[in-house]
Amino acid sequence: MFLDLIRDVLIKAARHDTFGLIEQDGDWVVEPLDDHIARVCAELELPEEAARAWPDLPEPPPEALLRPEDDDEDGDPPDESSG
Repeated sequence: MFLDLIRDVLIKAARHDTFGLIEQDGDWVVEPLDDHIARVCAELELPEEAARAWPDLPEPPPEALLRPEDDDEDGDPPDESSG
């Protein structure tokens, strides 16, 4: 799934101390969001139009925002005992 690819790229990038930062005049500053999205889209080999259109995208449905661990409806942590 394409969203899984995006998530994996962002998780990998977020491991770096400079994620979301750019060097400017010898200091680290927060990268503007539009520039950050354009760079990530380029890394994913998405067309430049995709990077420019992100503010116009519709909100995702609520189920798209669930993480796998959110599927556990009782709220208990998963049973990790085996054997």
